[in-house]
Amino acid sequence: MSSSYLKKCIPASLAIAATVLGGCALQAPPAGADLRHQAVPVLEGKPAWASEAPAGNPAEGWLASFEDAELERLVREAIAHNGDLRLAAVRVQQRRRL
Repeated sequence: MSSSYLKKCIPASLAIAATVLGGCALQAPPAGADLRHQAVPVLEGKPAWASEAPAGNPAEGWLASFEDAELERLVREAIAHNGDLRLAAVRVQQRRRL
């Protein structure tokens, strides 16, 4: 390639790249409400599915009632690596001491 050819191609290539990239910046971003509407579908349950939860702690061994070793392993792993859950447990203990 000759030097004069490169001198002509480089500025033209830069101009094309700037035009293409500049065109992306000219489009206005979508409104926040539009993003939320597109990102999160509205899920509605059937009224028959709703029920009052009994007061108190869940029954002991409720997870074992599914008879799924993989589910039990995933729940143990989630509990072990969930910083928010550990922090919540510490806060409950602190509150009980008051």
